Amino acid sequence: MAQGRQSDLAGVVRISAPPTFASQFIAPRLTALRRRYPGIELELAGDSRAISLSRRDADIAIRLTRPTTGSIVARRIGTMVFGLYGQRDYLAKTAACDQDFLGYDDSLDHVLQQQWLRRLEADLRLAFRSNELATLHEAAAAGIGLAVLPRFLGDPDERLALVAKPSPPPSRELWLLVHSDLRRSPRIRAVLDHLVDIVLAGRAILDPEGAASD
Repeated sequence: MAQGRQSDLAGVVRISAPPTFASQFIAPRLTALRRRYPGIELELAGDSRAISLSRRDADIAIRLTRPTTGSIVARRIGTMVFGLYGQRDYLAKTAACDQDFLGYDDSLDHVLQQQWLRRLEADLRLAFRSNELATLHEAAAAGIGLAVLPRFLGDPDERLALVAKPSPPPSRELWLLVHSDLRRSPRIRAVLDHLVDIVLAGRAILDPEGAASD
């Protein structure tokens, strides 16, 4: 692909991704794409629900599970690893037996990281619940308790410290999805390629141990 600005590609490209991944990982890494293709208008929607690429709910989606139906081209582009985090002052002043846990509400009790937390703590009682990962992040940073967060979110936050546990932390696969009819569209292809590039470039924070072992 030619380097530099390319004004021949134009139009709207709609991207759907899990809300916190969209706002905290994807959005800050779109500058180079905008500079290279100023004619492409980007729409980035934070959404974890199942969507229909056939109905053009989005042109491209990033999801944490691979779809099993539909005319969807799916590519695994990386892994997002989680860890257990607590505010540094909270961890220093609170004995392990007295530490509270934060987690999702009942609508998300099935997700992998929540199930990992339940296996970790047999008599788990959640002191705080939310349906938003960003809210759990801020609650943990405020010292309310411990929360399972993606490494890309928890590691850079100087308010937080990673809590070592004997059980391996959960991880989720990152799947890039596009309808088969759209994957050869030049502007869709340009955005697809950029998303792959930023995930590969961000592997050191998405999957720190995996990147270090290579």
